[in-house]
Amino acid sequence: MTVFADDELRRIREQLPAIQRIAYLNAGTLGPLPERAIDAMAIERERDEQVRQAPDHWDCLVAAQQRARVALGALTGTSPDHVALMHATHPGLNACLWGMELADGDAIVTTDEEHPGLLVPLRHLHARRGCDVRFASWRSDDEEFVAAILALVDARTRAVALSHVSWTSGRIAPLRMVRDALPDHVRLIVDGAQSAGVLAIDPADGWDAYTVSGQKWPCGPNGTGGVALADPTAWQPTFGAYMQVRDHADVVHSELVDDGRRLEFAQESITPLAGFAASVAWLTQDVGLARAHAHARSLNERVRAQLRDGGVRGDRLHGFDHLLSIDAPGENAVAAVETMLARGILVRWLSPTRLRASFGCWNTPEEADQLAESIVELIA
Repeated sequence: MTVFADDELRRIREQLPAIQRIAYLNAGTLGPLPERAIDAMAIERERDEQVRQAPDHWDCLVAAQQRARVALGALTGTSPDHVALMHATHPGLNACLWGMELADGDAIVTTDEEHPGLLVPLRHLHARRGCDVRFASWRSDDEEFVAAILALVDARTRAVALSHVSWTSGRIAPLRMVRDALPDHVRLIVDGAQSAGVLAIDPADGWDAYTVSGQKWPCGPNGTGGVALADPTAWQPTFGAYMQVRDHADVVHSELVDDGRRLEFAQESITPLAGFAASVAWLTQDVGLARAHAHARSLNERVRAQLRDGGVRGDRLHGFDHLLSIDAPGENAVAAVETMLARGILVRWLSPTRLRASFGCWNTPEEADQLAESIVELIA
């Protein structure tokens, strides 16, 4: 059984051209663009080609930026004033990590299942600021997970930076338990690349910053996303941009704005902004995040059951929600992914020994069965 009735699932699928000729199971890399976003971007591209700059150009840009901020707010449960537009998750992580006052000997705690988009900025903080980067083992048990984090937190710890959903295992971090256990002086920075757009995001979980990759689960175009901030004034800008100051007649001496724009980089391309706002509106209003998540989880359960019946050991399977990672013996994950692609199934290899399937609101039970059958044949 799935959450969506057959006619609902058919309507969802009709809106996504990229899924028509393939079993699209890789929203963890790029989500399929809905027609609503494609149409919105086509309008802006045509305006760019035919008009380029009308007298109301800057008013249109500001309006497009605001619609994108509203979309970010809808995904993260925050006010548009508390979000900053970014071009992906990773600029948001950089903006927050460099937006803290860090000194030699300060520490950042993270986990051993983080993406390079977080690890590379941490590497730079270590090299340039002398920050100590500490790695906690990501435990499956929530209490053990929190204990592993806390064991590395001390008076010099300035932040815990981690993913809400592990990109390699699909495991979900217990954010509220982490926040409740942390001292007040430690900030919680969350990489939402594999969660925003499919999981409900709750500011009550206590994060200080939560990043969004617009091109993944929100099904937006590349170059979109942002970061939600519990308190925008708690962060210093790391990149100077026009919208960060209050007084444009005396920029050098001006005070900074106190909303999310203080962290923004240049955001001057209306086309991706329009596509992102349209994609999020489709996802949140036409589909519904809670139902999309429940549908993905049901497909994961379906595939897991078939894999177990087909002889795939349970310890090779990771992730119970919208991500399912499978360990492939003999370092043949790359070959398995290529073979499945030739059969019309799009998944991703994460390493020579692990591949990952991402279940979206558009996937059908038949596609789940096709995936399971191929995995059993190729790696069991």
